[in-house]
Amino acid sequence: MSRRLAKLRAKAKENWPDDDQQMHQQWTVKVEKAIPGSVKNRTVLFCLICSVLCLAEQWPLLAKILVTKAVTQVELVMTRDEDKLPSSTKKCTKAACPHKKKGCTWVFGPAEMELHLQECKFRPYRCIGSKLKILSCGWQGIHHQIEDHLREDHELGEVFSHYQESWMPFSDSKSLGGIKLVNAFSKHFLFYYVSNVSAKMAYFMIIYFGRREDAHQYYYEFDIRSKDEKDLRRIKFVEHCVADCDNLAENMAQEKCVAVSFKMLKHYLHDGKIPFRFIVKKVGKRTSSSRE
Repeated sequence: MSRRLAKLRAKAKENWPDDDQQMHQQWTVKVEKAIPGSVKNRTVLFCLICSVLCLAEQWPLLAKILVTKAVTQVELVMTRDEDKLPSSTKKCTKAACPHKKKGCTWVFGPAEMELHLQECKFRPYRCIGSKLKILSCGWQGIHHQIEDHLREDHELGEVFSHYQESWMPFSDSKSLGGIKLVNAFSKHFLFYYVSNVSAKMAYFMIIYFGRREDAHQYYYEFDIRSKDEKDLRRIKFVEHCVADCDNLAENMAQEKCVAVSFKMLKHYLHDGKIPFRFIVKKVGKRTSSSRE
């Protein structure tokens, strides 16, 4: 233990309120059990629990500990038992994002940090086409590099615009899927289509590369209509864009996207293809002048 941390530990014991001694002992045991002996900075977390780790230069060390897989238990304990902590300790639980050196400037407490790490644009990232099982790709990089990777390393064809008419192949005997980059509001989105033969359903969604909060600022109108201009029948959906960090499989299972049964789709097929149109819009800018 360094001399500086030894002083912090001694100071913590001196300043700890008498009525919190039992809490102090319980938390010490939890931390000792949860953190492997190989973790060199275990004293840093001990100091946090003793409510003296308020020095700004200590936050990076704390952040690294909290996100280390070996001490995930500690983060869960801190989140679960936060209401039991002494008030002095609660004030000292914020930390900088562990991706600070890569450019992230966010600071959060343990509970918020877990959510942030799921959507931080500086987090490690693998090809979303591979994740969606559309492409076979071993690329790994940082989240904000994914758009360039898709555009430069994969032949996805033309980039869709915010107002797009196109089609997707359909088969009631084989599951199909596809992705396309979408350029809207000077940002890139991802159009995703997949069919599920077992469920006899087809799903469409537009994915935003970034935070959930930002994704929900955008929505899309999605139409499936007959190719026959004389036929006025069509299906229309209005859905929020989803973030790429969302559980997309869960969204489809709960039909929080465009979800259409094969039985319905067959009424609109043209030469074995699904004709569709979508418009990406910004929430708060819905007007009656939408293109029809």
